[in-house]
Amino acid sequence: MAQVLFFAPDVAEAAQIRRIRSIRSVGHSVSAYAFRRQNMNKEFAPDWPTVLLGDTQNESFRTRAAQMVVGLSRVMKVPELARTSDVWIARNIDMALIAHAAR
Repeated sequence: MAQVLFFAPDVAEAAQIRRIRSIRSVGHSVSAYAFRRQNMNKEFAPDWPTVLLGDTQNESFRTRAAQMVVGLSRVMKVPELARTSDVWIARNIDMALIAHAAR
């Protein structure tokens, strides 16, 4: 089975959680680099390996852009997830840019 790495804009977003659980249900291992947004599901704690990249906000490109720099630095400090993963999935353009830079 594959080791799947998610680059997620919000670790607690319901659609994100469903996707990860679906992938795990067929036997793949999942880990994530993820931001946390404070607008939903605040108490959620993932039960898969996750490196939190920081807090970010919806509809605030300036804040997200600054947090992307912080997030990329955190990815670079904990590169093990990227090195051991077979498949990378980025949920949006912000996360695709971080994944590309991490590559």
